Amino acid sequence: EGSLYAACSFTKTPRTLKELAETSLREEKEISRAYRLIVEDLQMEMPIDDPMDYATKIAEKAGVSSDVEGLAIKIIRDAKNNHATMGKDPSGLAAAALYIASRLKKEKMTQKRLAKAAGSTEVTVRNRTKGLMKRLGLVIRPRGVERS
Repeated sequence: EGSLYAACSFTKTPRTLKELAETSLREEKEISRAYRLIVEDLQMEMPIDDPMDYATKIAEKAGVSSDVEGLAIKIIRDAKNNHATMGKDPSGLAAAALYIASRLKKEKMTQKRLAKAAGSTEVTVRNRTKGLMKRLGLVIRPRGVERS
């Protein structure tokens, strides 16, 4: 399973350790340990997961429109340009961008639904939403999102 996770990372296939553990006989901790050993032993340079790779997958699972997905990708691009994605869980960031985009497009979508689709928690989505909005100068009003 560690090699499978390495292959997913190397090919930029958006799969989390949690997802692999759910379909494996191994626990997440064991898969993580095996992955680290493989990367170290082979001295591999692994690409960093990109939130954009997760946006489509999460949008599809949550049933988000293509308009919202497109806007979320723009939000993620802005966040990357503002260095707001560094050191953050890519699936949580993608879910937060989808939430902000759904509010802007006036589509009903809950943080809970997006968190479930992302394999994350509502707290993570809420915190990433606040962080993105602050870094990008966005304010959620009852009628949508505005730049401050």
